[in-house]
Amino acid sequence: MARKAIMLGPLLGLLSAASFALNVTVIRRAVLRASASQATIVTVFAGVPIALIMAAATGQLFRISSLSGTSILLLIGGGISQFVIGRYGNYRSIQCLGATASAPLRSLAAVFSVALAIIFLDEQVNFLMGVAITLLIISPLFTLQIGGGSRKSSIATSADTPLPPPPSGGSSSETPPKKHPVFVRKQAEGYLWGLVMGVGYGTTVLFIRAALKDSGMAIAGVLIAYVAGAVVLFIIFAATKQLADAKGVTREAAPWYMLATVSILLAHTFRFIGFSIAPVTLIAPFQEISALFVMFFSYFINRRAEVFGSRVFLAIIVAISGAALLASQA
Repeated sequence: MARKAIMLGPLLGLLSAASFALNVTVIRRAVLRASASQATIVTVFAGVPIALIMAAATGQLFRISSLSGTSILLLIGGGISQFVIGRYGNYRSIQCLGATASAPLRSLAAVFSVALAIIFLDEQVNFLMGVAITLLIISPLFTLQIGGGSRKSSIATSADTPLPPPPSGGSSSETPPKKHPVFVRKQAEGYLWGLVMGVGYGTTVLFIRAALKDSGMAIAGVLIAYVAGAVVLFIIFAATKQLADAKGVTREAAPWYMLATVSILLAHTFRFIGFSIAPVTLIAPFQEISALFVMFFSYFINRRAEVFGSRVFLAIIVAISGAALLASQA
């Protein structure tokens, strides 16, 4: 494999991590007012036409026939694993725990990815790469949940606090501001869905790497995976009568869904391109830095609905150390 392609892998991993983190942050804001099933339906279905345009613009749409039947089946499997199992588990975990508290659980995906790559793809890991991967995987754990399982938080500011009722016999010409949703963490449920997310996202890379290795058809792969995921989701949600959720998008949630759709599509595009040119063991660990990007984006978008502290800075130092060490081994 060309050294240039391998060196590009970590960069694609970082770009994917940043895009994924932005998605996690805005979805966290959206599911304060909506369901995880609605978030899944909207972001997957809306992603299909965008992926189609990208595939057509790159010319890969017209070369899909160059992919073997086995590769297409693998991409279909990857789409189901990624968009049905992984994404729904991810959004449920975010809904239960919040964006920052669910971030460490996404490290499970890297564990599954690296383990499967070594077992099924015969990829090799030397001692220093092992140390680097370990640092990248454990770095988000320093940001693990602070406080009890029933902690409440709100995105409301002091200015959002409703006015007290007027004194007896009096009246008020002021209209109390609209109340903001209160967030209650559900620890056990959140960790369970985090495990589902880890399995879904972790196994996806096995399908992607096996299907797209050195093919130059990563964008077409994204399209096939999106279509496969959308079809399966349509069947599942139609059978459970949840398709109506897609029609109930509120005006407040709509812009967050638009940003979430674009950001997650970019994350998958960088991811597919990366896995098509570089080993899983090189790229997957870099994506775990998304937990730190989540902290960055959450500070500006969901500052009052998340938890921040000195642990974040320790996590950043550990992650940067791991990333630098792994990049040096490329």
